[in-house]
Amino acid sequence: PSDFMASILGGFSSRISHYRVEQPAKPSDFMASTLAKDDGRTSCDEHDHAILPPEPFLRPPLRFVFRGYSIWLDLEQSAVDANGQGDLDRAVSDCAMMYNVHPIPAPHVTALYGIAFDDESELRRIFSSELMPVILEERGKRMRTTGDDLEGACWPDLDATGFLVDTEFEGRDGGTMDMSWAEITMRTSPEHEALLDRIHDLFQGTSRDAETNKHPPRRAAWVPHLSICYDNPEVKLCHKKFIKFIEERCPTLRGAVDESDQSSVKFSRRVKGLSLWKTTGTMSEWICLSEFEFPKRYSGRRL
Repeated sequence: PSDFMASILGGFSSRISHYRVEQPAKPSDFMASTLAKDDGRTSCDEHDHAILPPEPFLRPPLRFVFRGYSIWLDLEQSAVDANGQGDLDRAVSDCAMMYNVHPIPAPHVTALYGIAFDDESELRRIFSSELMPVILEERGKRMRTTGDDLEGACWPDLDATGFLVDTEFEGRDGGTMDMSWAEITMRTSPEHEALLDRIHDLFQGTSRDAETNKHPPRRAAWVPHLSICYDNPEVKLCHKKFIKFIEERCPTLRGAVDESDQSSVKFSRRVKGLSLWKTTGTMSEWICLSEFEFPKRYSGRRL
């Protein structure tokens, strides 16, 4: 609808600012009481202690060189404080402090990574004016199928299924990046896959198949996850420490690390909007180009 698009474009914001990493403050008493000294280079699964010294030193920035542009899903946050920081913002910053690493610029779930586009202004135009109609079209299809207006969110909610702390090396055992990381794992669905197919076709690749006149198809199903922490791959993040951190510092995420809970869904989060990032270079060089939130009347079920 024209009035809907006017509200989207009218409220559309653009943040063109480099993310800067600053030296973290001294950990809280909680951090100091739960962290013990180790060599900082091996997983604490091989030891019974955490890996940070009492007086923290900041580890080197993530060296891996990323590519292209990315579209992130921005999740609804709870317990937002006077500074506008929510539970996910605090999880990212506190986890970085715990591991002595540079924090991720913002909590996010990546919808599309490595978009190759020569004309950045054209990419931003597509993001601001062509993406939302595609999302609304897919929303309409879902509502006609379910007949339930409560399911009419612009983006279907994301279900958390657990957590993962891991390390990979580019080119080794299928690895595509050099990094260690900690994440909350989530699951995809046919509705999510339909959206990702449309977004891929809209953004990914500038060439088309000569016979079908379509972009090359996506090569694999979506693997959604909420990134909490990144580090260089030679340092394995301690998964026991991550569990303890979530249990004691992140009550809204606690279900994801409850290994006694055998249910397939630990909790769900609403997707409140999208953001476009230039992710060329190292993490410290990432730039948020544009972002928008979905209007409340298209929010669907609110969790």
